[in-house]
Amino acid sequence: MILVTGANRHLRSMTIDHLLKKNPDTHVAALVRSEENGEDIKEKGVKKRTIETAV
Repeated sequence: MILVTGANRHLRSMTIDHLLKKNPDTHVAALVRSEENGEDIKEKGVKKRTIETAV
C-alpha cells in the first residue's frame, strides 16, 4: 500500500493519478486532515484516512 500525505488537493490528485497509472494493482490511500477533505479521491477508488490534528 502507498499512503499519500501532506499535499494540497491539486498535487495530491495528480500524484494519485500518476501512481494509479504506473501501478494499477497497487493499493493507494490518502491521509487527509478531516472527513470533509479528499472527496475527489473517493471517486478514484482510493481509500481515505483521516487524522485529528492538535491546534
